[in-house]
Amino acid sequence: MKRIILLLSFTLLMLLPISALGKDNKSFFALKPGVYFFKGDLKDEHPMGFYGEIVYGYNLHPKFVLESGIGYFHDGVSQGNDVRGNFITFAAKGVYPIKNFKPFIGGGLGIYFTQYKGKLNGVPVDDRDNVYGGHLLFGADYNIVSTIFIGIEGKYILTEKAEYNVIKANLNGLATIMRLGLRF
Repeated sequence: MKRIILLLSFTLLMLLPISALGKDNKSFFALKPGVYFFKGDLKDEHPMGFYGEIVYGYNLHPKFVLESGIGYFHDGVSQGNDVRGNFITFAAKGVYPIKNFKPFIGGGLGIYFTQYKGKLNGVPVDDRDNVYGGHLLFGADYNIVSTIFIGIEGKYILTEKAEYNVIKANLNGLATIMRLGLRF
């Protein structure tokens, strides 16, 4: 039964762009899987990991977009240490549309709900913390059809220091992301 529901949901999701043909598609959802390269205090223990985000966006103007997203990051458990978390982000982007190609640049804010298990600077750590951060982003989307797009994005994330037991560490890093989206 679960397979049938999943198959019907997937079919409906694929047919959604067809029903939107001819409409002014200002809203979109995008799936954004990628790789996260730690650049702050954790770069020695955690060189890279997984980054994933689902965003809802709205075109206020053909050259200005607002996005909100939820996501997950994980270091891939390097050297027995484990850093992971969920996040909520909000971003504003300037877009310069050239036919089906849409390069963009922007920035935003987020809150990161993090967890660290392992050793940090030789000290055993098993703690959680919530930190605020900002990000700068750039990239480009290509419209396959008016309702489906693919793209790439680079995002530099800066956070305040998370407090894990007695250790403080920021989660700064660079994410390289693929964008797969549907406009409606």
